Amino acid sequence: MKHIKFDSIASTQKYLQDNLVELSNNHGLNLLVSTKAQTEGVGRRGNHWIDTGNALAFSMALEPHRKKTLSSLEMGVLLCEYFAEKYKINLSIKWPNDLLVNKSSKVAGILCQIVNERLIVGMGINFGTKITSDNLEHNRYQLGQLGDFHLDQDEFHSIAEEIFTYILDNRIVNENDVTAKFKNHCAHFNKNVLIKDGDVENIGTFIGIGVWGEALLESAGQTHHIYNGSLTILD
Repeated sequence: MKHIKFDSIASTQKYLQDNLVELSNNHGLNLLVSTKAQTEGVGRRGNHWIDTGNALAFSMALEPHRKKTLSSLEMGVLLCEYFAEKYKINLSIKWPNDLLVNKSSKVAGILCQIVNERLIVGMGINFGTKITSDNLEHNRYQLGQLGDFHLDQDEFHSIAEEIFTYILDNRIVNENDVTAKFKNHCAHFNKNVLIKDGDVENIGTFIGIGVWGEALLESAGQTHHIYNGSLTILD
């Protein structure tokens, strides 16, 4: 693993994307970029990730899951398992890749992209002050915090490295294990949800995920496969 550390950077994700080939040639395939402050962090669908000042921001390059569309779900499950083992904190996943505390407040977001057959994973994890954002989908999800933590200057990098090491050591190879573990951590299994993708809205009961990682919604006696969109829990 090569760990590149910054005090401040616009975006760890963009840095890793722009420099992936050179970094991989010089340092190998497993790469980590972490920072104490990120000024232009982005989440899924181009949304801005809000840096609370007591949050981790880092990006990793690694092998994707052998079924690439399950990579995002695998990362979410592994991050839940890391916090359960390390901090005894039980998090849940909002499809496809937001992590919630108390099944209501967002504490982490995951962005996965495939670049040159490598998986680039950006993570933002809020350890600190609880704030409310008008930018979150439908204003339904308050930005939460993991607990009463205050990150010291070294922990912005050391915890990121610890998480990456945990992920590398605990990859979920079996596809059925990914889907089963996602179900165990899912914040909205068998609940009514709205999935919005642009102007298209789908409402139904979330009954699981399909073989490609898509959401399965049951509505009017039919099962709908939803591959993209932002999910809101209605129950």
